[in-house]
Amino acid sequence: RNLLDTDKMIEKSENKSIPDIFKEEGEATFRSYESREISKASEYNGIIIATGGGCILKHENVDKLKQNGKIFFIDRSPEKLIPTADRPLSNNKDAILKRYNERYDIYCTSADEIINGDTAAEEVAEKIIGGFYK
Repeated sequence: RNLLDTDKMIEKSENKSIPDIFKEEGEATFRSYESREISKASEYNGIIIATGGGCILKHENVDKLKQNGKIFFIDRSPEKLIPTADRPLSNNKDAILKRYNERYDIYCTSADEIINGDTAAEEVAEKIIGGFYK
């Protein structure tokens, strides 16, 4: 299946990196760009849409993502998540734990399938592929 990454779509359409958008325009503007790109991506059938973890904060994003498919939540223990500079709200361990605790229930209630992400990447992929055909 083809893959659309909404963060990459935002960076392309705005000609800026995600950290630069957060720094220069703020989270609210980023979230509006995110919703726009999710709306575009959700018009396609038979694709995989990769999103940032905050997209589920807007119910309309969840609705759009579910209109043509399933939402898979890869549930990885927070201590196994790695902070990265390109994720402005998750660029250190404390920030990751905070986001995880704030969003965990929303992730669970938004997901059609919850996949244990603490296993090998190949096992996670197999569970996702199997989840397409349930």
